[in-house]
Amino acid sequence: MRLRLPALRGDAPRLAALALALAGLPGVVAAESAALTGSVLVLHRAESAGLLRAAEAAGLLRLTEEAPPVEGPSLSPAVFWPAVGAAAVALLALHQLLQRQVLPPAFSLATQALVLARAAWAAQHGEAAPLAEDAPDLPG
Repeated sequence: MRLRLPALRGDAPRLAALALALAGLPGVVAAESAALTGSVLVLHRAESAGLLRAAEAAGLLRLTEEAPPVEGPSLSPAVFWPAVGAAAVALLALHQLLQRQVLPPAFSLATQALVLARAAWAAQHGEAAPLAEDAPDLPG
């Protein structure tokens, strides 16, 4: 389990002392501190809740309300699917290049990947998606 302690960010001596003390608790296999992030990684065999209660009882930390989970940025389907398409088509283009089938398959696939990536970018930034007619004319 990772204990995030923003108040101790950058305080290597206190974090190291906490990791050492946590490592001495029953059920803890190891504990490592990271001053850069202000966290302690605890490898344990005991139940997490019981381990946290034991650490609190030992005066090592004070439990507060559980913080809500942090959610990463979410992509709407209008952004996600063109981005997935761009990645898939780019991989196909790379496959064609590795097969030494450079023109026209790899070039056409790479151009289509760029069009899909532009559509994903436009959707993410609230712009109108480019139309197929807006794509540059390709030789051949």
